Amino acid sequence: MAEGILRSAAQGQFRVASAGSKPAGHVHPLAIKAMAEIGIDISAHTSKHMNDFLSQSVETVITVCGNADQACPMFPGQVNRYHWGFEDPAHAQGTEEEILEAKQGFLEAYGGKPDIGAVTREIGNTWSILTDMGIKLVPGGHPNHAVAEAAANAARAGDVLPEQVVEITISRPGFQGFANPQFPTDLIGIAHSAMYFAAAGAADRDYTWVHAFEEKINNPVIRGLLGKVRMIDPPTANLQRYKSGAIVTIKTKDGKSHSSTVYAPKGAAILGIDWVDVEAKYLALTPYAKLSGNNLAASMKVIRNFRDVKNVSELVELLR
Repeated sequence: MAEGILRSAAQGQFRVASAGSKPAGHVHPLAIKAMAEIGIDISAHTSKHMNDFLSQSVETVITVCGNADQACPMFPGQVNRYHWGFEDPAHAQGTEEEILEAKQGFLEAYGGKPDIGAVTREIGNTWSILTDMGIKLVPGGHPNHAVAEAAANAARAGDVLPEQVVEITISRPGFQGFANPQFPTDLIGIAHSAMYFAAAGAADRDYTWVHAFEEKINNPVIRGLLGKVRMIDPPTANLQRYKSGAIVTIKTKDGKSHSSTVYAPKGAAILGIDWVDVEAKYLALTPYAKLSGNNLAASMKVIRNFRDVKNVSELVELLR
């Protein structure tokens, strides 16, 4: 439905596609009927899985329905991300009229004469690129980065060993529980698992790019801590300071607790971004592209002085 509305509003100015984390395999008949009410035909649309687009460059991701923002992965080239938490109409029960009139359902959202502008009018009022966006300095979903950082801080401060841990709790604004698998087994799973970030940070007292690889994902020490992670009530103080932040507390067998609060993770725009961090990320990941000769160092030099580059081909040639 969202794809149909955006396609209609865009009038061919950009490519629009939709996909789900748990696609039904068909387009709901009432979705087709509801869209027909506003003159949009989606009868030829298909049900797709979001993994089908992981190899494609996606500029903007808009998630709708419940916890879709947590389940949706990051995509190559992704610049913008927004979440509009409508109730999932596929879960509505009752007569056809009751379903269409469900709270936060189609007719409540759009009425008889949908105002597309009303859907986007509030964007930017509670989210700003200058304070909420950031560069990804560690793997996985940005909202979980502070969890790993806080867990590592708490483990270092308390000199905690993994075998001493009884419980790891996470508290962060806007989250009441976990929406992702507690025991992820692959990159997509760990990328959106706050439990993995907490367990890995506590086990290794750090969280880096190595934690995106199978050796760490299946590390028995980290996996042994996954079952000890739980979410507790969100914080109530200093909420304005949290920019994808979190509080992590590690409880040990001797009855002690070690906590760390990270209001904004490293790489968050509000903290400022250092070239040293950018270079560290580039040097950690680019070798996997197996660039020829001395192209790794040469390309980093071009990137750092990009304002002086006359043609982008100078960089492209070094990335072959």
